[in-house]
Amino acid sequence: MTFKIQIKGNVTILLTLSLTIIIGVIFTILEAARLTVLKTYYTDVSYLSTDSLFGDYCYELFDEYGIFALNTSDVDIETSLSDYAKDNIYHTSPVDIFNTNYNLLTGTLEELSVNNYIYLTDEDGSIFSDQILKYMKYKELSEITDIISNIYNTDSFNTYDFSADNSDINSFDLSALDTPVIEDRRECLEIDTKEAKFYTEDLSEYISHTIKNNLLLILVDDTSTISTTEIDKLILPSMTTTLSDEATVINEGYVKSSDFLSPEKIMFEEYISSSFNCYTNNNSSSLLRYELEYIINGSSKDDQNLLNTAIKLIFMRASLNAAYIISDSSKRTAANDLATIATGGAPIATKFTEFMIISSWATAEGVIDVKDLLSGKKVPLIKDDNTWTLSLDGICNLSKNTISSNSGKEGFDYAFYLKLLLTAQSELALRFRTMDLIQMNICLNYNSSFRMSNCVCGLTTNFIYKAKTVFLNFTDFIGSYDYAQIDVSTTYKYD
Repeated sequence: MTFKIQIKGNVTILLTLSLTIIIGVIFTILEAARLTVLKTYYTDVSYLSTDSLFGDYCYELFDEYGIFALNTSDVDIETSLSDYAKDNIYHTSPVDIFNTNYNLLTGTLEELSVNNYIYLTDEDGSIFSDQILKYMKYKELSEITDIISNIYNTDSFNTYDFSADNSDINSFDLSALDTPVIEDRRECLEIDTKEAKFYTEDLSEYISHTIKNNLLLILVDDTSTISTTEIDKLILPSMTTTLSDEATVINEGYVKSSDFLSPEKIMFEEYISSSFNCYTNNNSSSLLRYELEYIINGSSKDDQNLLNTAIKLIFMRASLNAAYIISDSSKRTAANDLATIATGGAPIATKFTEFMIISSWATAEGVIDVKDLLSGKKVPLIKDDNTWTLSLDGICNLSKNTISSNSGKEGFDYAFYLKLLLTAQSELALRFRTMDLIQMNICLNYNSSFRMSNCVCGLTTNFIYKAKTVFLNFTDFIGSYDYAQIDVSTTYKYD
């Protein structure tokens, strides 16, 4: 007789399979949760490392000029980031609960790459100027607001291109000379036609010769005090930076429209004026003695920058002085009578000669004005009888011994007139010549290897971490391990 014994294990198998599935689900949930925590943890580590890196900014650059940037010649960015990340990953605890035997967040930094650097000189210097504007919002905000308000409340005026070597007579408005003169002979010269002709020719020649050959001898009492420092521009940002296709040449000079006058540009000019020296306020800690003059002209020589600035100021003052001569009856009559005598009364020739006389007279008075400014005096925008110095017959006697009639107590000083020249300067030139000065001064006083082109103010990084799987690591039994890779990208920029 055959007996069939039937062993029933259905429930056991079902429970075993169910338990396996449940454990698998639980372990999968635990591993997913662990990886999520790891992702968050390594993201925090990455951003903390980047924050720590950018905390190592160039202190001299910030302390002197309020600019945040990393000097790559002093800081190895990738090495520093890697060290900061590893320090945060492998930190120790007093109770050693983060030991690798117990720490579920154990992982390693496998790879670190910096994908994009943002330098101060990027985007045609706009990165640099943006930092300046943000800095200025927190510095003397109320004073800057008043300056902007005052400028926009005054009458608008066209910006004259003082950088031009030769003036075009057709660019001037001669209509003001058509106004009939008032008979007032106090300024007139008692000379005949021949003398008048020679005198009018001598006026322009004398002024032209004075400006071209011995201007500084007249403007400065002791020319031996003028700085003759010369710099090497080949390593400066204005020479080493590659500009975009849309940007113009840095040394192109002055803008031609008042549309370029904006609150941002005024703030930038205020930063320049408060940060750098000029002839009447120089500092021995600077490589160039006349820094504002360098920003205006861009020459490598101190004395050349001063001379070029003086010439620009003379022509600026000449336009304002000419307006006063035309409005003053005695001076206008004197210029008109001299022109009439010299030309024999020919209408067109008289008007042209009168304009030439007024221009020479206004320019000669402008020389006196700039001499006053360089000596520390103030000069009003529009002069009057009390502040006017030269008579018509005194133009050709202009010399360093000519005594100004201006007391120097009313009007505006040399620094103010430099601000007017800065306003007319192109924004591109302002940015890069300012960076030139910053680089030169930091090299002189702190670090000879400092370069603005090496200053990083932002970057994009990619951290790659590798972490061993824990709850799903079934290969652990055969001595090999599965790993999860975690990628973290960060972007940081000084704001």
